[in-house]
Amino acid sequence: MKITSPLNESCCLPLLAKEADEFYVGIVEKEPEACRIPPLYNTRGGRSGPANFRDWKSLEKAVKEASVRNRPVYLTMNAHNIDPDRENVWKRILDRFVQIGGTGVISANLDCLRYGKEIGLKCSVSTIMGLYNVEAIRWIVQEIRPERIVLSRDLTLEEIKEIRRETGVALEVFGMNFGCRYSNAFCFGSHNHATKGFCHAVGQMEWEYRNRNGEPMSGDFLLKADLNHWLYTNALLESACGACAVYSLIEMGIDHIKIVGRELDGDKILESAVIMRRCIEAAENSQTVQEYWSKLPRKNIQKNRYGCYGGYQCYYPESCPELNEKPADRDKGSECLG
Repeated sequence: MKITSPLNESCCLPLLAKEADEFYVGIVEKEPEACRIPPLYNTRGGRSGPANFRDWKSLEKAVKEASVRNRPVYLTMNAHNIDPDRENVWKRILDRFVQIGGTGVISANLDCLRYGKEIGLKCSVSTIMGLYNVEAIRWIVQEIRPERIVLSRDLTLEEIKEIRRETGVALEVFGMNFGCRYSNAFCFGSHNHATKGFCHAVGQMEWEYRNRNGEPMSGDFLLKADLNHWLYTNALLESACGACAVYSLIEMGIDHIKIVGRELDGDKILESAVIMRRCIEAAENSQTVQEYWSKLPRKNIQKNRYGCYGGYQCYYPESCPELNEKPADRDKGSECLG
């Protein structure tokens, strides 16, 4: 299993390359003055955040450093919508990425993926495409024959296993950091301020929430909703983790595991890559999942006992040993969680 890691200008690439097998990057460039509202071709960090490289010179330097260490670099072009009328812009970006030695493109746009293949880039289907079943994946494989498909965060291990068994296609799954399932294909449907989505803005209690009958929500409901908001913000969003499932994922033949967070600082990205590398090594040297669980570097994986026991930070809660222990056994191992 290979580790796919984000890379930005804050990362120390020589250190990160010791742990990660490949990188994905974003770039935000200035467009012609005639473009009043230029499009954003990836989904992290906006136009001013640290998630994206700010110019081609710095990105080219990073790509060359990665190439020296035999680490491929993929460009994210995974916006929910890539305007077909602006193909001259995104084609120019892909052309430039090829020129500086980039390896591949990650996108949910078929035209973008097809063009990437035409100019020699490897193509990965982004999680933004929202492929949830065998039939959909078979169709996309027939259409463009991608190098791999990045699955959605909210698939269970059994669903992933079935997709792998029935299609045989190379798959990438999520392993660490941001766990919001709405970062997949349906991001803008359920949790932005405009729609007053609970998981994003319930903390702003000056809003008056009503049920479908127009009646005010009860105080008990609002309290639970506020707890949901807190858990989303402080547990799932920040510290999602799939470490407990690494053994099972390797066993079913998953090819890549993804560290999320292009906008994170370099130290946090490196820490995540180190933890995931230790998990993979432990899994490869274990005969059973129970043996693997006994070798997990738990203090590093999860410092928040509540999040781990409650399942709020698990990508795959069905694989978590804490969630599957008997209540009387939990306290015995609590010191492992720091």
